[in-house]
Amino acid sequence: MIDGIDENNEINVENMNQHTGTINKLLSDTNTKLESLLREEDILYEIECHNEKLIKYFDIDKIKQLLDYIIKEPEIDEKNLDSNENKEKGYKFPFISSQIFEIKTQEIFKYFFMTNKEIKEEENKEKTNETNKDNNKAENNKNMDKESQNMNENKEGEKAEADSSDNRIELLDYLFAFLPKEYKEEKKLNYVLCGYFSSLIRNLLEVNPMGIINYVYNTRKDLFNLMITHSYRKSILDALS
Repeated sequence: MIDGIDENNEINVENMNQHTGTINKLLSDTNTKLESLLREEDILYEIECHNEKLIKYFDIDKIKQLLDYIIKEPEIDEKNLDSNENKEKGYKFPFISSQIFEIKTQEIFKYFFMTNKEIKEEENKEKTNETNKDNNKAENNKNMDKESQNMNENKEGEKAEADSSDNRIELLDYLFAFLPKEYKEEKKLNYVLCGYFSSLIRNLLEVNPMGIINYVYNTRKDLFNLMITHSYRKSILDALS
């Protein structure tokens, strides 16, 4: 210790700053894939510390990718079972994805309770803000005029479709698609994925119980019976209790 400063603490802070810099560098590349971030050992710490750039990365499409890891069987290369790629797809990425949801970050969880219309409005708002920062108002106005004209031309034909889809809560639909409508002995749910699924359900109920209740009551009254159908997995049964 020098002048009352713990050298170990200085080293830890330096290491954390280094990892933060690595993650931010990845995020500065628009082509960075989700998997590159999931490989970073401090991604969970950075989310817990509310790394704004990292949290903004998780839009609805990225959240769907996280969900894929915890509700879909991984595609494994059976010729190379011990390969790093198989280990990442089968173990690391699903675990890290589940842990990201365990943090219960408001900016990520809000998407689970937003309708398609609300998500589109937020995306348009963010795009508008970015456009204003770039000071391309003249060009933007032209594009907006063209888009407005196209929207007016197609408005009548798309109105019925928009009305039926805008009020859907896409992420909850996507999540609950994990549960097959019928029980089949030869296609029992993967017990590991059931654990990840049930953990997320409990977290969503903790964060916004009325959001889940309203979703079930308004659109998915079959969900309770569906979960009973698959209660042969203890984790599914636990989610009901």
